[in-house]
Amino acid sequence: MISVTRKFHFSYAHKLPNYPGNCSRLHGHNAIVEVTFEPTGENTGIPMVIDFREVKQIVSPIIEELDHKYLNDIVSYPSAEAIAKYIADKIIETYPSTNSAKAKLTAVKVFETENCWAEWKEK
Repeated sequence: MISVTRKFHFSYAHKLPNYPGNCSRLHGHNAIVEVTFEPTGENTGIPMVIDFREVKQIVSPIIEELDHKYLNDIVSYPSAEAIAKYIADKIIETYPSTNSAKAKLTAVKVFETENCWAEWKEK
């Protein structure tokens, strides 16, 4: 299987209420997000999964919504896992109206640090 992945960056602040550790206090991250698409099997005659420019058009508005924001105001419990799911849900919500279904979202990774990430994957 072949896939296409594009990387995005955003900065955010959050805290994890009732978390038994430092993350219960207000702090910030410079996140990296990777979104991955795979072909649906629809043959469009073009030998690519999805154009990187199209991925940018789909994902950038979502990243802009989150960039330099206090994520507790957007995601109820903004753990890396919940942020990955939020981004995936938003992409799935908007993607069908912007594409001919030649590709599907299969993964969203949110890196809080270079060594720590959470990943949403298609079932």
